[in-house]
Amino acid sequence: MKVNKMLSGIYLPEQILDNAQLEARNIILPSGKKLLAERIEEKIGVKRRHISKKDETVADLGYKAAMIAIGNKKEIDAVFASSSHPTPFHVAGEIKNRLHLSDAEVLDFHAACSGSALMFAYLFENKKKYLDKDILIVAADKFSNTIVDLTRPDAMELDPSLGQTIFGDGAAAICFTYGKDIIVHTAIKKPLPNPKGKKDLILMGVGKNTFIEPCVISPVAPSPTTSDFPYGYFTQNGPEVFQVIHNSIPNVIYEATAKANLKPLDIDMVIIHPGSRRVVEALTEKLKPDFKVYSDYADANMSSVSLMYSFIKAMRTKKIGKGSKVVLCGFGAGSPDLYSTTVVIQLI
Repeated sequence: MKVNKMLSGIYLPEQILDNAQLEARNIILPSGKKLLAERIEEKIGVKRRHISKKDETVADLGYKAAMIAIGNKKEIDAVFASSSHPTPFHVAGEIKNRLHLSDAEVLDFHAACSGSALMFAYLFENKKKYLDKDILIVAADKFSNTIVDLTRPDAMELDPSLGQTIFGDGAAAICFTYGKDIIVHTAIKKPLPNPKGKKDLILMGVGKNTFIEPCVISPVAPSPTTSDFPYGYFTQNGPEVFQVIHNSIPNVIYEATAKANLKPLDIDMVIIHPGSRRVVEALTEKLKPDFKVYSDYADANMSSVSLMYSFIKAMRTKKIGKGSKVVLCGFGAGSPDLYSTTVVIQLI
């Protein structure tokens, strides 16, 4: 397969929390059983979580990935940046300034796990404006400061979904000329309602949920706050989230493929957000034999970063390349319903 020449960058913090380290903390689950490394990998597929420094921001993470992705490029027309949580600064603006891209347009996206796909959807909706423009897309997320430490005596009460086993920090970026390296054939953005009528299945530490313009937002539900989590903490209704995703996402992928005037056999790869091994394997089974599915969850769920990370890993391992038609499907937190963004792109 011919390699697409698009530049990419991944940054993962040096500090690692792996499954063996979690097991060594002697965490007892509500069932009375000890949390085991083997069981973590078996259930969610995560092998390690990269943990950023306390004073490290999503702009710091994103800049390090972006610096790799732009290579020797001196001129960039637009910088898009995705992060899940509100920040006291404009993420894309910070990255632009650090890269000394004086003339670049900037735009932030806040849509949790749908963020990477949403940036491509924005390109599709504004394709005439961005045709032949050099675009830098960056996804950066830091969850470690909103994750409940499972050694806390009240951990299971605060977050029974065991978020510390699921999430990590990191950033991923790609730099390309729209229309020459990548083209987006179609985009679908839609809520994923729970058939039982349950709302706000995922709660995140977003405080007042306010963001700095210019930005594109798909709101998520804020979690309760505490003295040591003043902006809230991650928690979710895992079983209900799984059911909604399992029942909805395959239909969205078929819908996006048809909307792009393509058939499943025309699609070289479906890359889905790596919520967990269980989610990925269930969706893969439902999409067989029509689609090949890929998702990389070894380095944990990094929310908006994970879909971009999996996309880059698929290119680097030559699972996809020049000419490939690819579905990118992001899904997860949203309020009041879970939310998804799915795009069909082609590497040129």
